Amino acid sequence: VTGVQTCALPISLGARSWTCSPLGRPRTTAQALESPYRDNSYPQYILMVDSLRSGIPLGQAVEEFLDWQALDKARSPNTVRAYKQDLSNFVAYCAAVDTTTLAQVDRELLRAFQSDLARGPGRTAPLSAPTRHRRLVALRSFLKFCAREQWSPGDLGVTIDLPQLP
Repeated sequence: VTGVQTCALPISLGARSWTCSPLGRPRTTAQALESPYRDNSYPQYILMVDSLRSGIPLGQAVEEFLDWQALDKARSPNTVRAYKQDLSNFVAYCAAVDTTTLAQVDRELLRAFQSDLARGPGRTAPLSAPTRHRRLVALRSFLKFCAREQWSPGDLGVTIDLPQLP
């Protein structure tokens, strides 16, 4: 199942149980079974589908993260631009190793990306520690956002080791 569905009662998708609520926010099953209306009716609600099952595209997840940074966190345009540049490097790396969805990102991929940043392939010299640190902090923030949105099974960002700053 992909995309958005309408529903009136709890729906189970694999190991996860999602329920419907206004604006697509997940609710507990008990809350969903209690109609908020006096006549005990269930209007049509929007269900945001479990993205772990469908595998949200990595580029789409990055765009949603950047929108969240700009709109909800009220980050400056320069900060959002820097996050976009840093995360576009990660998306390009993932594309080079045939990883196109967030569900395919794992600890081994993150370790390989960190090594790639340290070695600096295709560059005359490796990236400096502050540059690697900035890029990895952006990636950590992105992965934490994805975990909070329940697009990944957990926060993979905790597995990222940041380089020592001079």
